[in-house]
Amino acid sequence: RTDLSLFLLNFGPGADPFVVVTEPGGEVSYSPPLTYDLESDTYVGKIGFDAAKRGMGQVRAVGEVGGGLVRLQSTYRLQWVTADRGHDVYSNDGNLSLRLDAGSLPGEGAYLVVMPPGAVPGPLPEGLVLIGDPYDITASGALVELERPALLKLHYDGGLVRSALAPEGLGLYRWDPNGGTWQAVPASLDEERRAMVAPVTTLGTYALLASPGSWMWSHTIFLPVILK
Repeated sequence: RTDLSLFLLNFGPGADPFVVVTEPGGEVSYSPPLTYDLESDTYVGKIGFDAAKRGMGQVRAVGEVGGGLVRLQSTYRLQWVTADRGHDVYSNDGNLSLRLDAGSLPGEGAYLVVMPPGAVPGPLPEGLVLIGDPYDITASGALVELERPALLKLHYDGGLVRSALAPEGLGLYRWDPNGGTWQAVPASLDEERRAMVAPVTTLGTYALLASPGSWMWSHTIFLPVILK
């Protein structure tokens, strides 16, 4: 059996959200009861399903925000990664990939979940804007630090930037939940594939940030986050 914990952010108290989670690789849906944590402003729920399930699942949520009804949908991808060989972990939309070599995980292996939550976990650094979506990479067993560096690639959509060149000031950042800040990650630009590439040893939330005016699409939405 596999358990997935769900954290629904930014709805606020009194929203009374209703959530439907589809298990990975199937059509069976769950509507877990949610409890509200006032300190973190988060609704928390949990679902369980057959441990053999893999692949893409969906999350849909409906709740009242600011006097209006908000309907949300996102996807997540659940993958089992063994420690004895290399694996490619990726988001369902293909914008994020993580290459894990053998020996990157402790023990026999772990479940990894990749999901674009749609909402940033905290304020962006001054003078920078979000390019595309942030992506959460989480693992079972509260695993955060890898045993060996993994190669992270995060792509941006060239059709949504204002220039044929890479966005000005483009950089890869990771959210530091302890310090409550975005930390720059040393990365190189792959212009041909429109991606920032970096070796990383820490799982978490990654995003591409750049100077204002680089991105043609501005949005503020609230989406749930799936963690294993």
